[in-house]
Amino acid sequence: MNEKNFSEKLEAFGTLGVGTSAPAKSEAVNVPSISPQEREVAQAALQDYIKGNYAGCLENFVKLEQLRPKDMKLHVNKAIVHFCNSNFKACDVFTKSLKAVEEQVKEDEQDVSSYIHYNLALGLFNLGQISAAQKHLLKVFQCIESLDEGLAQRVCILLIEVFLCLNQAQKALALLSYTENQLLSSYFSHSLGSVSDKSPVITPGLIKHKKEPTTKLPVEPTTPPLPPAFETEWLKSKLAALRARASLQARLWRTNKKDVKSLLAVNKPQFNSTALMAKTYLDFLRGQYNKTARVLTSVTPAEGLELGDNVSTMWFNNLACCHFMGGRNLLATNFFSRAIDEAAKYHINPAAEMSAKLAYAQVSMNLGVALLQAGKPQSAFTYLLKAVHVFPSNPRLWLRIAECCIQHFGQDNAEVYDCENPGEKIVKSYIPSISSTKIILASSLSPSASIDKSVSSQPNFSLQFASLCLKNALVMLDPNYNTPGSTGDLLSTKQSDVTDSPSAQPNQTVSGVFTLLETLSAPSTLPQCTPSIPLTETEADSLRMSVLAASAYTNLCLGETILAVEHAKKLLTLPNVPEGMKFLAQLYAAEGLVRLDHISEAIEFLQPDTILSDLVWDLPEVVECDKDSATPETRPTAQYEPSSQQTAKATMLYNLAVAYAIRGNFDKAADTISLVWQCKNNNGKIPIHLMMLSIYIELQQGHTQNARNLLNQLGIPQRA
Repeated sequence: MNEKNFSEKLEAFGTLGVGTSAPAKSEAVNVPSISPQEREVAQAALQDYIKGNYAGCLENFVKLEQLRPKDMKLHVNKAIVHFCNSNFKACDVFTKSLKAVEEQVKEDEQDVSSYIHYNLALGLFNLGQISAAQKHLLKVFQCIESLDEGLAQRVCILLIEVFLCLNQAQKALALLSYTENQLLSSYFSHSLGSVSDKSPVITPGLIKHKKEPTTKLPVEPTTPPLPPAFETEWLKSKLAALRARASLQARLWRTNKKDVKSLLAVNKPQFNSTALMAKTYLDFLRGQYNKTARVLTSVTPAEGLELGDNVSTMWFNNLACCHFMGGRNLLATNFFSRAIDEAAKYHINPAAEMSAKLAYAQVSMNLGVALLQAGKPQSAFTYLLKAVHVFPSNPRLWLRIAECCIQHFGQDNAEVYDCENPGEKIVKSYIPSISSTKIILASSLSPSASIDKSVSSQPNFSLQFASLCLKNALVMLDPNYNTPGSTGDLLSTKQSDVTDSPSAQPNQTVSGVFTLLETLSAPSTLPQCTPSIPLTETEADSLRMSVLAASAYTNLCLGETILAVEHAKKLLTLPNVPEGMKFLAQLYAAEGLVRLDHISEAIEFLQPDTILSDLVWDLPEVVECDKDSATPETRPTAQYEPSSQQTAKATMLYNLAVAYAIRGNFDKAADTISLVWQCKNNNGKIPIHLMMLSIYIELQQGHTQNARNLLNQLGIPQRA
């Protein structure tokens, strides 16, 4: 939803101080007064900078450096011009140069320090090092009240952008309230054409926001030129766009409807894409997927949207999300693929290229999920791995990768219930002889996973790797978990840097810079899910349920019985667990306990009266629906067995009969099997494993003829 191109942000890196310093500060910072020769060279450098002649500007700076080697403003401005001369590509060199100057700046040179931190933050922001940029901006914000109007506006706007990139919606809203109440309100008392008593306009990139320059260069400036204040109408529109984005992240549906209406009323070309995306995103979150798709289809990036940061990529991605939620998986994968193609295009500007890399990773994650839902786990696995390299702290992403391996291991379980030819499933081979035919039954009807003891943590399409992915997800869902990483990685930050502060209220108007600074710097214990918004408690619990259920199943398949039982039992202790999840947890726990020879404890988990009549599989609702909107649409889901209470009861009774048979209590096992057949008579489905168990129990009880009758029913030939 960024409404400006990154190249324009890069042009606003700072001001050209032309090496001048206020006479009152000259003695304090040990900078000599300005000579006529220095002033002449400085004015020439300033004129070259305004004209875009950065090479000529650098030549004048070399002369000024020889005359004023201790002027820190001069070194800051030289670094800015060097960066402009590199066509905004040498971001690393630019940040290193500013950091070197920062080490030489004295404590009493607050104005120089503020510009260094702001420019460093803007450079790091465009390099994708968002949390590092946040730290520099918070340092400048400590003295926000003493800053020039133009710099104060830029610091606040960039800091809000940083909070939105880090999904810190509550902090962004708190800072927006401060910006509107403290900064914007003071500008209405000034005319737009008034000349600032501090500085002229000197940065060409900043003039793009204004209809025409509002000031003229003085003949002999006595203070360093400062960035101009934004035009009031543009600033109001910009803040309206930021507030709409922030309220969407904060899930304030009622508030966001007003914010989106205000943004739509702006009617400025540079905010078209932001207004459209905000409106459609709100409808999407309210469950109006088909309506959102119609609105997006009515306008294409080539026709109705201005150029900006990956607008085409965003448009294809959002349209694909609508089709995905509508159950049209193949159509969704097509649009996701087109979004990836748009993100992979060549970008001249390094900052736009960095933004495209993030967009590429986000769309790859979406495409992987769509392919997984379309029944293509191997293709999904490839795209999800691309995304996890950029977003390693996303527990949902690790779960999806594990689900790819699990789905490849066992595609569907419908075939184990009432298949047409059960005899073909349960018979492994025949050994014919003259007098009789020997029948060898299969030892297992489920696929088996080969356990490689030397398996590494390298990505591979196996259940062993799925187990590692699920462990990662469980660790990240721990409230005390902090994401390891360096500031060199894209959006790689600590958890306290990327989650909202619980103390920041949505509509809170923070009074006082120190109170606001404390709010903006406060850590949080909410689990992060970058690039998605931080998880709420309900979302974290729902995700934890899914991870624990998948972990129990995976460990059972790998023979890690103790871990499987622990995960299943932990799942049963969580609050608000759906009946379907409880059913799975009971089965997994009982199977693990049977393998551990804890038959009595396993039987306690296999009581059929624990199954409710309404077998709900859906996780608790995590999005608060707007009561005033239409009924939300629901995404079609694949059907898995058991899909009814009678089928679930038959499955539970079958496992109970197995437990009795293992303990040698064949009479109870036979009685339990008769209850399973009753479930089938009540329109329930029974597992074909029941045939094998019935034959085994009949033989153990000496009922050979009954066993033969069962074989005849299954169509299995036998002679004796």
